[in-house]
Amino acid sequence: MASRNFLELVPTLSRSIRQLPLHLETQKVLETHCQKSSFKFLQVAQSIRDFEKNNDHKSLDLLIYRAHFLWDNPLPLYLKRFQYHYRELRNYWPHEYQRALIGMSNPRRESLSYLWKDCNELALSKLWFEKHRWADDNVIDRLSVEQGTNLLQSIFVHYFFLKSHPRLCYNNRKLPVPIVEIPLRPLGHNAADCRIRNLFRRKTAIVWNALAWENRPLSTRNEQLLGELITKSETRSLRRLYQRASRRAYVVSDEEKDHRGLQVPEFHPSEILLRSL
Repeated sequence: MASRNFLELVPTLSRSIRQLPLHLETQKVLETHCQKSSFKFLQVAQSIRDFEKNNDHKSLDLLIYRAHFLWDNPLPLYLKRFQYHYRELRNYWPHEYQRALIGMSNPRRESLSYLWKDCNELALSKLWFEKHRWADDNVIDRLSVEQGTNLLQSIFVHYFFLKSHPRLCYNNRKLPVPIVEIPLRPLGHNAADCRIRNLFRRKTAIVWNALAWENRPLSTRNEQLLGELITKSETRSLRRLYQRASRRAYVVSDEEKDHRGLQVPEFHPSEILLRSL
């Protein structure tokens, strides 16, 4: 019944989408995805309601972002591999014991946690693909050491780029340290195993959400499309709207050419950001 009611409302929502002050290309993406997903249907309906009720242009920003940065913007290959090997990677996630800092002469230069906090590129040279003792034994290992190392490198190079450019991150927030920091109890012993396993789950999820959902890189095709939409906007307000929605745009260099996943991708802010508001 709920599914049938949702489909019956699609034409009404489509008419509302076409009345929005958005480019036709954006309207088509929104319509297509609303027809396929009741969840996306509700998201778009809520944004339209907010815009019509409060004249809230942030709702339009959100619709543009969802259309061109998420729904019609596929994951790059290494993030698809991250998704496929998610549980396996969690078994190999980089970590550091807090007690290890005690024996370091210069924790600021030697500690992996501190290197990440300071956005020091040395952090990327201290990654390894090695199964930790809290791993889930029910997960089948499918990645070779070379594949796993390269995949972790791609993931953490991406994360390092975002951590070094907080203005490109969701809400301009500074990302947390991505590795698991094994805490100590008050008497100096490591925390309970169940707590440490939860830390591995949490850190893996934080990195996945940051890279794949909150701050997904823009595909080359969508970067070109958004650039064209900004250029051909007939009014200043429409041009500024698309520029605001694209203010966190960044791209991956030549990632689509690496079909074997053995090259670490490079990232840089999109040329869209160079166009003045």
